[in-house]
This record gives sequence, structure tokens and C-alpha cells, in this order.
Amino acid sequence: MPRRLRRQLGRFEVRRNSAYLDVLDGCRGRLPGSPQREDGEWISDAMVEVYEQLHLAGLSHSFEVWQNGQLAGGVMGIALGGVFFAESKFHRVTDASKVALVRLAEHLHAQGFTVLDAQIQNDHIARLGVYEIRAEEFSALMPTALAIDAEF
Repeated sequence: MPRRLRRQLGRFEVRRNSAYLDVLDGCRGRLPGSPQREDGEWISDAMVEVYEQLHLAGLSHSFEVWQNGQLAGGVMGIALGGVFFAESKFHRVTDASKVALVRLAEHLHAQGFTVLDAQIQNDHIARLGVYEIRAEEFSALMPTALAIDAEF
């Protein structure tokens, strides 16, 4: 982790599932102050309905970072067994999505999760220690990881 980012970690408060719908809006680029999605708005209205139902069922979660009482950024995803599938992230404050991802990884580790699937590898998350594995390797991890009884 870059030293500059390490210094940012203490500047944010961490919360879980306290602003789920706002995190969804942020991931869509629709929350005031969040940048528009460069990759387009892939979370459609229909997907929002699905994510809301998954959230109500206790499967989809938001992991948020707050600064001065304001939602600064976050990650949303789906928890199954010991796997967290990070679906999307956003920021309204510089470094907030990076801090959210780092703190999420720490939280998942403490809860007994063994896999954090960031889904798409890029330079941004590679600097945080995220690395890509082959599909065969991922598939081999799933039976054991999904059998873990971890609670988000």
C-alpha cells in the first residue's frame, strides 16, 4: 500500500450497511458529488431492484467510509459463505474508495472470509495488493470458500 494512502486510513470512519441505497447510487454515478462512471452505468434500475432484494435477504452489503459525518465513498457487493464479491465502488472524497477497499479487506479477514473478488483487475487496485488469478484457480477456491460460515 502506498505510504500516502496509509496516512489516509485514519481520516475516515468505517460503517457497514448504514447507507446501502446511497452507496448503490454512488456506484451508479448518481449520488451528488460522486463522479460519473467512466465505464457507463452498468447498474440498471432492474439491477438496483435485485440488489435491494439481496440486501433485504442479508446477502448484499455496503461497506462505507465517512468523513465529517458525510458519506465519502464505499464498496457494495454480495457475501456468500467466505467469499465477498465486490460488485462496485465509488468515491466523493479523494482516496475514499481506496480506503474503503483496504478497510473492507481487513474486515473480511477478521470475519473469516478467505476470498475478496474484486472482479476486474486494474492499476488502481493492483497498487493495493489485489492480484489476478486464473479462472481455474478461482473455481478451485470456491467450494471451500463458499462452505465457510462467515458473517459480514
